[in-house]
Amino acid sequence: MFSRNLSVSKQVALRIVLLGLIIATFVFSFLIPIQIRLDRKHAIEHADLVADAISSAYNVLDRPEELDSISQLLIDAAGSSDVAWVRIVGHDNEILYGTDPEYMKRDESYLQGEKQIGAMLYVTRKIAVSHSPVQAIEVAMDLSIIQAESKLLFAKLIFAVLALLALLALFIGRMTHKLVGKRLQKLVTAMGNAEKGSFLVRAQVDRIDEVGLLAIAFNKLLAALTRMQVKEIEWEHDLQEAHEQLSIKDQLERANKSLKRRIKAQELLTEASQHLGGVLNKNTLVQRLVDLLKNKLGWSDFGIFLLTPESTLRMQIASGFLDTPFFEHLEFQFGEGVTGIAAESKKPLFIPDIEKDTRVLFKDRPELPRGSTLAIPMLYQERVIGVMTFFRQEPSAFDEQDINMLDTLGAFIS
Repeated sequence: MFSRNLSVSKQVALRIVLLGLIIATFVFSFLIPIQIRLDRKHAIEHADLVADAISSAYNVLDRPEELDSISQLLIDAAGSSDVAWVRIVGHDNEILYGTDPEYMKRDESYLQGEKQIGAMLYVTRKIAVSHSPVQAIEVAMDLSIIQAESKLLFAKLIFAVLALLALLALFIGRMTHKLVGKRLQKLVTAMGNAEKGSFLVRAQVDRIDEVGLLAIAFNKLLAALTRMQVKEIEWEHDLQEAHEQLSIKDQLERANKSLKRRIKAQELLTEASQHLGGVLNKNTLVQRLVDLLKNKLGWSDFGIFLLTPESTLRMQIASGFLDTPFFEHLEFQFGEGVTGIAAESKKPLFIPDIEKDTRVLFKDRPELPRGSTLAIPMLYQERVIGVMTFFRQEPSAFDEQDINMLDTLGAFIS
């Protein structure tokens, strides 16, 4: 609905305005009909006052020579701008007096009550006094004049609401930009510098909230990358000495393999900082993590378990042999199996040989590989929110470097 190019502060301001307009429309849709009924009620009450005044005058002044005074009284009574005309009806529907010559004839039969035609409200009141020369008094009220004041009032209210919404949106937009937008921009700048290879840069942490926690996690990742970079330099130096001292080919090959794995681990964490750092959607984050694990490490057998509201660990992402109907709804309690034990201890758990360890469940399943497994708990503020469990076909396939790398990755993902 809103453009993706808009900043967070502008999107929040627009949503505030939209919500305010919806609420104002809803409120005015109730107030306007109520005000229309109130205007009609006030018009009837005004007409009743005019009718009572005229009826009292006719009952008191009954001499013919006072007709001029009574007529003047009628004109004064009908002088309000919302009274269109007044007509006095005698017995046998005879028109005794009227303020408008066009309404001096009465052909229809007498009916007491109110009748509205367009903007005109016709109010007829029967005189219950037996000796009164007046049978009824008819007053025509112009509702357009009465409602004009209400329309002006609602126009002022609408203008005030729009002005208030504009000020509120401006205030909230500026506050959002200050609390979120500017701080996220600084974090993006730090990520850009890290992408260029400046791992010594650190994001500013000015307060502990969602943005601050993201900056702290980013700084921890950069610190881990820096340590790995230092270790890589040391390893390169050791490898150089090994090339000078060792002459056995298989030792050199193992050293090269280990170096490649270190480089691949560094690439994985670097790409994690680039491709996962700005993602706040859980599903997108998990999918990108799966792609990184498959493409960079070449590991296809793993599962990602997330904590449920019932405090169990339920598999959300399955890859390799776990992506089968038998393991589709796999779920562990804390302390149950390799995954549950890692969650309960809040520490990585490495099983070198699946067949020889009693903590491994489902050994009777042919899908389960006969190699090694590694469970990495994902912690957020010292609280377990999930576990990443990996399987390899070879025994003792994970070393300390793999555990440290995956532990760092799990902390960043958390």
